[in-house]
Amino acid sequence: MLVGSGIAIAGLITVALSGVLWLTLIGFALVGLGLSVIVPIIYAYSAVQQGVPAGVGIAAVSTAGIIAQLLGRPVIGALGDQLGLEAGLLLISVALLLGATLAYKATWH
Repeated sequence: MLVGSGIAIAGLITVALSGVLWLTLIGFALVGLGLSVIVPIIYAYSAVQQGVPAGVGIAAVSTAGIIAQLLGRPVIGALGDQLGLEAGLLLISVALLLGATLAYKATWH
């Protein structure tokens, strides 16, 4: 998860700071590559949590993902409207960094 988050963050920063089309496309490819590793891991761990039935864990992760999709788009759009799209993309990077930090703390400490 840490490596996937790092790849996705690097991709988002590349997209936010690049003004070149081919570099932006590479950045989005990195975002997809990083997130494609994270999502299956989250679902797998949600199904094997102690004291939580597998269906409940998966449903909780799915619900959190849907809420994030519903709330994230207007927040990123409003931030992009006020400060520019770069700020909205960097907000996603900060959220990914927070998620990676929480995963690290939960796994190794």
